[in-house]
Amino acid sequence: MCFALLFATYMVIAVLDSEWGFDGIVGLFFQLLWAGLISALTIVVCLVIGLPIRILHSVRHWWGNRIFIPLLH
Repeated sequence: MCFALLFATYMVIAVLDSEWGFDGIVGLFFQLLWAGLISALTIVVCLVIGLPIRILHSVRHWWGNRIFIPLLH
């Protein structure tokens, strides 16, 4: 679900920013690849950062006691 939303958002921005013509259409194919790569990379980074918060009890406890940190997102 997250991947699809990130991918769709990226592609909408890419289409709106495109100047149509041969270069624009060929560039749109590269944008598909770039959107998939960036979306997957974003999800992996969020998982790597968020996994210690879920696994380590001390970090989860510290995070839970500071309610203002999650609210800043």
